[in-house]
Amino acid sequence: MATTPWWWTHDRVRKAYNLLTTQARKGTLFQYLQPDLLNQVQTPVSSTTNRIEGGINAPLRRMLSQHRGMRLPRRKRAVEWWLQQHTEAPAPVHSFIQPQHYDPAARIKPPIVEEPIGPALYDRAFSTEEGIGIQQGWKGL
Repeated sequence: MATTPWWWTHDRVRKAYNLLTTQARKGTLFQYLQPDLLNQVQTPVSSTTNRIEGGINAPLRRMLSQHRGMRLPRRKRAVEWWLQQHTEAPAPVHSFIQPQHYDPAARIKPPIVEEPIGPALYDRAFSTEEGIGIQQGWKGL
């Protein structure tokens, strides 16, 4: 006789079965087949969300995969821009320009400070003063 208690062999299949039976009891499964819902709409109700995946999400994923080098804030702005341009009445482009975008003072980069040319105080090069430079002559015994 086994000492371990009995349990389902395929746990994930059992969870999926319980999910479907629960949704069927609630009446939320296969909503697109309900006659009162079909009377409320003019077009047939889709049984899947494939139009969402192929219509909205796929071009966004394609855009982000084509521009993989962008950091997260830039990717968010790119998605916002794409969504704004694909709305029914997109706002004109010039409405997004704000004073900080064309302020010349904001674009001036600080000057690059050059290091003085001359001998380095600490360096990795050989120095003949230290006696470890190139040796000449035969030092044999």
